[in-house]
Amino acid sequence: MELITRLLILGLLMQKPLSGYAIQIYLQRGQTDLWAGIQSGSVYHALKKLTREGLIVIQATEQTGNRTKVIYAITNEGKKVYRQLLRESLGTPFLHFPTGIYAALSFLDDLPREEVILAIDRQIELLEQALTRWNACEKENEATLLRSLERVPTYIHLLFANARQHIETDLHSLRTLRELLPTIEPVPLLPEDEAF
Repeated sequence: MELITRLLILGLLMQKPLSGYAIQIYLQRGQTDLWAGIQSGSVYHALKKLTREGLIVIQATEQTGNRTKVIYAITNEGKKVYRQLLRESLGTPFLHFPTGIYAALSFLDDLPREEVILAIDRQIELLEQALTRWNACEKENEATLLRSLERVPTYIHLLFANARQHIETDLHSLRTLRELLPTIEPVPLLPEDEAF
């Protein structure tokens, strides 16, 4: 289970006991699938694993019609692990690299140029959608926070601005690449005469 998934679930449970569904909703509101790659379906898998590890426990089970709602709470060991994960996350340098596109572009000439252009166009379209979604998420989160707080904390604005700038930078790079692609001459990645 990824560090970020553990950190987010344990962090939410530090606030109060929650059901798996409530955790999914909070993660969806935070658009974690967009910035952390956490899919809502992975929450239940993570909850089972965290329970097996003794980091969380089932606090209660509620029956509503045919549905059973399980409420999870963090254990003392879970609180220790949570704080350690916080320290690890804050102490780990973060770098934003679109590694998939970097790797693929290293071998740009191994596909027909038209196919590469279509793929770049699709990437641009997806990033534009992500930017629209991110901006909507920011407004929604701001409205939610304002209902419970007097003002939105400055660091929340900074987090949203940082993510938006990354998306905009990637969009700019891909749009520039898209414009240049028709004129870029094929170049071998490795010189033929180089011997090791």
